[in-house]
Amino acid sequence: MAAALHGERVVGMATGVFYLHPDKPLSLFIAEVGVADAYLRQGLGRRLVDCLLTEGRRRGCVEAWVSTEVDNAPARALYAAAGGELAPERFVVYAWPLEGEGGAEAPR
Repeated sequence: MAAALHGERVVGMATGVFYLHPDKPLSLFIAEVGVADAYLRQGLGRRLVDCLLTEGRRRGCVEAWVSTEVDNAPARALYAAAGGELAPERFVVYAWPLEGEGGAEAPR
């Protein structure tokens, strides 16, 4: 996790997970990047992504990856500006609602 602070207030954060598969080299999945509205367009998102990428390199990751919605132009611009390349693969995403209507109840 990387965080951007203004004083003691968290104004941005990025999370990543290091994956070691039995049949693949170590990689970094960037789970999310978020910056408070008042702090957008100041380079914080880029710096947060750079922090995660630096840690990935330090740990020996051979690849980092992130996904976002097709219509999320700000995220796509951020990832491209940080040196990310649009992957040639096409992915299908499945989601499971885990609470509320149609979801499973939590164990008691």
